[in-house]
Amino acid sequence: MLIVAVLADLAWPPFPTFPLLATVPVIAAPMCSLRRTVASGAAACLAVTRLPDENAAEGSSAAAHR
Repeated sequence: MLIVAVLADLAWPPFPTFPLLATVPVIAAPMCSLRRTVASGAAACLAVTRLPDENAAEGSSAAAHR
């Protein structure tokens, strides 16, 4: 699910991927150990902070052109 969310974010920028990233630890919990569940949640949080935010970029460029 993490890979799908990252690929969707990069392929379709207006598509909000936060709901997909939020489900990563929920999906991993029944199938993985606690350590892997925590690691998948941490990876999802890292992906949220590292993926480009198109809305923020539009807002900053619009303010720069004023």
